[in-house]
Amino acid sequence: MYRFYIQNWYKVLKSMRWKLEDRYTGEHFTEMNKINTLSALKYQVELILKIQKGNILPRNQFVRLYNQTLDELKKVGIELSGRGLMQVSHLLYERINEELKSNVMYFAERLVDENTRSKIILRLKRGAAAQIPSSQEKMRKRHANGIQCPFFPTDMEEYEKLLELSQRIDMNPDHVVNCFSEAAIKLGKQVHEIVNEIVKDNGLSVREEGDDIVLYHQNAVKGRYALGDKSKLQAYVLLK
Repeated sequence: MYRFYIQNWYKVLKSMRWKLEDRYTGEHFTEMNKINTLSALKYQVELILKIQKGNILPRNQFVRLYNQTLDELKKVGIELSGRGLMQVSHLLYERINEELKSNVMYFAERLVDENTRSKIILRLKRGAAAQIPSSQEKMRKRHANGIQCPFFPTDMEEYEKLLELSQRIDMNPDHVVNCFSEAAIKLGKQVHEIVNEIVKDNGLSVREEGDDIVLYHQNAVKGRYALGDKSKLQAYVLLK
């Protein structure tokens, strides 16, 4: 999970290479190639830092390598301008991640194995939740409610159940998770208690399709309704 928590999109995307459907591998290769120069420069800057620390090159060779690297950095719009090389390395890391970020979910949804696809999408959503700041007071309340890692509104087991629920009622998963978390805090209960009381495996789900909201039971269409009825149908799926 670490690479998802720190949003290391380069490693996340690279790990998907051999798990994609064949028809998407060329597209993946093209997107990864876009950051080749930035990635090479990052490794070159890190190499210079190691050489500098170990003093393992003659002065003239080091200066030549250093100046060549500065020239290459300028070509991609990066100048030292008071920055140290360590800061430049971090900047390159951020640039690489920014370039790849928009592709992560796209390729995650195109993985061959359904189980792998579900796990990676879950980790992506969990990693996104890690970026949301929480006050110390809220973390204390979460801890008091039995949450093992109070940086998150729920533990992983409940998160998986609520993510599945959000898909069934066609609602933003963050809204669903936060709703159950806040309800647990207000009622003085643990999140898993609220989840066990309310979330039932009734086989029902809803999904927007064009101008309709469609109610399903075990993947079979049960009815079609106006979009304005969506909130009523969501409640029906949740409480039936």
